[in-house]
Amino acid sequence: MGDRGRRLLIAAGALLGVVLLFAGSFRFMTDPDSPRPLVALVALIVGVGGVWAFFLALDLLVAQLPIRTRDTLRPYVFVLPALVVLGIYIIYPTVYTLYVSFFDYNLGAGAPQNFGLQNYVRAFSDPQLFLAFRNNLLWLIFVPLFSVSIGLVLAVTTDRIEWERAAKSLVFLPMAISFVGAAVIWRFVYYFSLFGEQIGLLNAIVVTFGG
Repeated sequence: MGDRGRRLLIAAGALLGVVLLFAGSFRFMTDPDSPRPLVALVALIVGVGGVWAFFLALDLLVAQLPIRTRDTLRPYVFVLPALVVLGIYIIYPTVYTLYVSFFDYNLGAGAPQNFGLQNYVRAFSDPQLFLAFRNNLLWLIFVPLFSVSIGLVLAVTTDRIEWERAAKSLVFLPMAISFVGAAVIWRFVYYFSLFGEQIGLLNAIVVTFGG
């Protein structure tokens, strides 16, 4: 076996190893018994390092091919890792969810029974579903409208005042806070407990003042 053949074999082995890593991590993350913090850690590692390793292994494999074939395939090397991740973690779960929606997975009833459209009939007969649709529609209409309008007003206003820099700093200051951190903060603000001490800020204020 020549030097090119050995490099081609190594590249193919590396690519196969990365694919097996994706498959194993997917099974681990979809296992309901997997610890949630560990699932988040694996998703972070695979989502960043795994995609990078997949690109490097694929690029190494293509680099061993003839020049004309290499130049033809090289653009797809940059696109394929993103398509693989989208296919495994977004497209496949979406298609599988659509598939299982036609079955009855009643626990204790044995194998799932083919329900046809009965799940959809039941869902669209629930008034809560239409309430959720209405709330989402209102959100889609009014939130972008108000956010863009307020942004335009602030942009025009802050450009015409003396303390422009200070005003713009106050406007953009919340963008320095991570959305995850902000979500955690607001969760503690609205936290409510039926039993025990109220640690949520709003509920603690209400309890303190005898609400």
